[in-house]
Amino acid sequence: MMTRDDMVARMRDAMARALTDRQREVVLRHFVGGEPYWAIARDRGCSVPAVCQMQRRALRKLRQYCFVPAYNPGGRLD
Repeated sequence: MMTRDDMVARMRDAMARALTDRQREVVLRHFVGGEPYWAIARDRGCSVPAVCQMQRRALRKLRQYCFVPAYNPGGRLD
């Protein structure tokens, strides 16, 4: 069984290794900073759907990178 510290370390490693700089920025600004999609889109010069898509792809990559069979016995990512 993984401890919380192990999971946090694994997530930090995943964000550093698996995500592009743009994906990392979107995840950090929206989930950590609580910024709305429209503000991120405005600053990045793209559309809100593009930011949402970046986030979806980033979260999918993180789930794949951090996959722990004990927590996801069915092996489904979505």
